[in-house]
Amino acid sequence: MSRCVHCGVYVLDDTEYCPLCRGGLEVPNEEDEKRLREKVNIFPDVAAEMRRYSLLKRILLFIAIAGSAAALYFDLGNGGRLDFGIITTLGLFYLVAAVNLLTSLNIGVVGKVIPMILLGVLYTMIIDICLGFSRWSLNFVFPGAIIVLDFVIVVLMIVNNSDFQSYMVFEIIMILLSLIPLLLSLPGIVTFRIPSIIAFFASLAMFLGTLIIGGRAARSEMRRRFHL
Repeated sequence: MSRCVHCGVYVLDDTEYCPLCRGGLEVPNEEDEKRLREKVNIFPDVAAEMRRYSLLKRILLFIAIAGSAAALYFDLGNGGRLDFGIITTLGLFYLVAAVNLLTSLNIGVVGKVIPMILLGVLYTMIIDICLGFSRWSLNFVFPGAIIVLDFVIVVLMIVNNSDFQSYMVFEIIMILLSLIPLLLSLPGIVTFRIPSIIAFFASLAMFLGTLIIGGRAARSEMRRRFHL
């Protein structure tokens, strides 16, 4: 058993890093270890859990490779177009990437949700292109995903209200992402601008609301992050 020098949790297995903060661990003496095993702040056997996750990941990777090969073979045997194979392959590997993100111990909730949704948006764009590129992925899915992410961030700030200011960097990222479909509308790549406009103003309102309502804590976070 070892103890994290930063957050104070006790870890039962022989991992080298804290499963919560990835900080260094120290080994208590025998008397302290006996006393501390009776307490409730001991972290469970992380190594065993990670071994189960590792097996699941390997199984999913095998399924993804086998499924991709079968889908591409099916396409090649039916006229040579690989649209179905590409869509199936990317969908299976998106599932593998999603499981890897969800089972990662050193990434927070927002750090998992944002890449998953953005990868999902990219996947829908590829589907759109394979089906003739009618731009529904850019007109609706991309801005819709931004609005969903804004909602997730707001919920997390409410739940973790004591540390709400730590989400402000993600709010700025959402503003920058919401600008992409608006910029793509200038050359006509995005043909229906209303969802993109809504997504941009939703992201901007979320950031300004946090900055104004958050008061000194929000302004201090901005100065700390960007040396303003």
